[in-house]
Amino acid sequence: NAFFQLGESLMKGESPAGAEKRFQEMLEKYPDGPFSAEALLRIAEIRRAQARWSEALEDYGKVMAAYSNSPSAVHAQHGRGMVLYNLLRFQEARDDFERVVRAGTNTAQGEQAFYMRALCDYGLGKDDQALATCAEFVKLCPSYRLTTEVMLWIGKLNFNQGDFDPAEKQFLQIAD
Repeated sequence: NAFFQLGESLMKGESPAGAEKRFQEMLEKYPDGPFSAEALLRIAEIRRAQARWSEALEDYGKVMAAYSNSPSAVHAQHGRGMVLYNLLRFQEARDDFERVVRAGTNTAQGEQAFYMRALCDYGLGKDDQALATCAEFVKLCPSYRLTTEVMLWIGKLNFNQGDFDPAEKQFLQIAD
């Protein structure tokens, strides 16, 4: 616990290299300890934040393989989806986000995964599907943290497609 908390403190203190080192040391000393999954997730998050994509993908894969029936696996699935999205591997990212959504949208990661599915569809050129997913999000999750952002995205897409009436209605609804 002390090793893990030290790593967390270093992350909060903006020392990702020090945090990564501490989490790695913890994993070496206590590979099957109660904080192992979380430490490996933190390492993956540090690497993702530093755009060390292949290392982050590997770490997320390790978490998903070793802790497949735990909440850590869902967190890793989400993180891997974000890396794949950044690598423009939209279908693979969408598949990961779909699994996270199926695990439940009542978490921050589930909420973001719901929206990220639409962004992946957009990246795949499936604009209508992206709009439908966003509309479903707004309908099912009207009070979620990302709802306004999703509504804005719908308005912008309508505007960019020349659908000005729906765009105007969307922007007015946000303003209201």
